[in-house]
Amino acid sequence: MDGVELVRVPLFGRGHGHSMTVEAADWDLGQSKGWPECWILGGGPDRLGYVVSSRKAVSHLAKQPRSRTQLVALGRLITEAVWREVVTYRNGNTLDLRRSNLCKLDRGAALQKRNDLREGRA
Repeated sequence: MDGVELVRVPLFGRGHGHSMTVEAADWDLGQSKGWPECWILGGGPDRLGYVVSSRKAVSHLAKQPRSRTQLVALGRLITEAVWREVVTYRNGNTLDLRRSNLCKLDRGAALQKRNDLREGRA
């Protein structure tokens, strides 16, 4: 692709049979920071969810102090998103966690992007 080494990591639980794609440098850095090796798909049964792990497993890494959720998305950890930021996926594939696919936006911009996509303006 673009010369970046990639790692395919199998998912567990609801994500069994799927795998995510992560840049090797991000995966290695995450492992050195104590990221768990077990990741699952969060979200409803009618759509492909986000790659998540339990908040307890990564609470020291997540920058989401106001969050009541028990899950933390890997895309948020890779981009180091803070609580008022939203991570979107440029190609729509939530299993593609390459930095080139992750986009960090403030909540207003993310809402506008979603509305544009729904109305066919993007």
